[in-house]
Amino acid sequence: MNITLDDFGLNKTTNREIHKWTQTKKVDFVSLLTNLPSTDEAIQIYKKDTKKNYKLGLHFNLVEGKPLCKKSEIPSLVDKRGNFYLLPYFIIRLFLGMIKKEDVMKELQKQYEVMKNAHIPCEHINSHQNIHVFHFMYSCVNEFAQKNNIPYVRQVISVRNRFKKFPLTYVVFIFLYFISSLIFVSHKYKPTQFVEISFHPGTTYD
Repeated sequence: MNITLDDFGLNKTTNREIHKWTQTKKVDFVSLLTNLPSTDEAIQIYKKDTKKNYKLGLHFNLVEGKPLCKKSEIPSLVDKRGNFYLLPYFIIRLFLGMIKKEDVMKELQKQYEVMKNAHIPCEHINSHQNIHVFHFMYSCVNEFAQKNNIPYVRQVISVRNRFKKFPLTYVVFIFLYFISSLIFVSHKYKPTQFVEISFHPGTTYD
């Protein structure tokens, strides 16, 4: 079982708490948000860490802040102000077929390049608010991971196990995942043996 800390780069508090965790507890992976104001600080913390007893991966984000692509390049992902749609609106747009694959892949590439340009190996991909587990999104992320030799993509079983601690969230997630399987029937989900437990130091998620 792998231990993963999400939201590195979310804000200064989260960066500080994740760094504390990696110094005092067993951590296998840390997931980096690459489009938020505290991303650069998180990268510097990682580079200065002499232990580096964990692997860094991409916490792909389409539901908070602004994209790295220009608004005109990814019109299906952003509102009139150029911000990502919040999670409920993103899911509605996703299920209505309003999210375009080419836009997802462009922004995914841009967010991945932040790590690549910083000369940091990307060892896994998951996503902010776990949006990638819905079948259409999973097919995009899995395709990108294979193309770029990224070995691990977060699996739905890991998300489901996490949400079991929150009964209402769990029921909503199972319902949405079921609807996803009906809408995106042509997008196959290919499970692997990669299983993890995720935590969010410095936030109120846990």
